[in-house]
Amino acid sequence: MTLLFACEEDRAGVPHDPRTDAAVIADAGAKDAAISIDAGAKDAGEPADAAPTADAEIVDSGEWADAAAPDATEPPDSGAPTDAGFPDVGFPDSGAWCGNGALDPGELCDDGTITSGCDVTHDGGDGACLPLGQCAQGYLLDGNGACIPTQLDARVIIDVDNFCNMAVTPQEVVVPAGQTIYVDWYNRSRDYPVDVWLSYGGGYLDLETGTTWDEPISHCSGPNPHNEYADISTACSNFRFYFRCL
Repeated sequence: MTLLFACEEDRAGVPHDPRTDAAVIADAGAKDAAISIDAGAKDAGEPADAAPTADAEIVDSGEWADAAAPDATEPPDSGAPTDAGFPDVGFPDSGAWCGNGALDPGELCDDGTITSGCDVTHDGGDGACLPLGQCAQGYLLDGNGACIPTQLDARVIIDVDNFCNMAVTPQEVVVPAGQTIYVDWYNRSRDYPVDVWLSYGGGYLDLETGTTWDEPISHCSGPNPHNEYADISTACSNFRFYFRCL
């Protein structure tokens, strides 16, 4: 009996050797085994997924999220109350606002130019801050330690009605010690001119209705307490106006 072996040809027309197929198969099997061994080694070196704890929850992505675990970026809670971010309501340190031009708590003077000493200075009278006990030129200390002007101004209104009754407003002025006063005399009468004659021996005669006399001489310039006066008169009435100089 004669055996005939038919040699297969590959698609390129080259005779196909069956032994080659066996080598390929053996090689492929060795590679699969190596891959399986490598994968097993990796699995053995990695920790297994931990089972979810009681406080864990599943988020939408399918991953386990521990709701009870604190944020690693935040410091642990010490139990002490925390600042909610609201500004402090207490007064600032002394001098914190000195120089802003406003009289703040703890300040006696703030003229907007000094930057310290607002609690140990006061208004010298003209708005500028000066050491306590001092006043600006043209001002003096009163009994309360405040600076007051050395010169006062007053307006005296004289009104004589149709029956020749005279009304004077104010009826007198009181001038504190160290101060002087200048007076404007205004005749508001409709029908009567008036005379204003002062105790120092001068004055104004026939001050017409609706007009004002600005007296050029001040009153109460003496160092001691005393009284001065002005006699105001018409043909049918008169009034003595007093300056009480303390």
